[in-house]
Amino acid sequence: PAAPHPAQPCRNKGCGEKFTEATNADQACTFHPGPPIFHERQKGWSCCNKICYDFDEFMNIPPCAKGRHNANPEEHAYAKKAPKK
Repeated sequence: PAAPHPAQPCRNKGCGEKFTEATNADQACTFHPGPPIFHERQKGWSCCNKICYDFDEFMNIPPCAKGRHNANPEEHAYAKKAPKK
């Protein structure tokens, strides 16, 4: 039989853990709430002001916020495109 609450991946940036709604909690997820920064050779996160030049170092920047896991994050204002007229 199928599980009533299947595990699903968290889509918060920097998390990616699998979770179920039954085990989700307010402090279960560590993630980056802000957008990533890629400018010339710089890489980093706008939310925690961490900047580096090496991609592996960028991928290892620890998440700076805690909250609930989220399987379907809402589009953030920085990612929304203006509607075509």
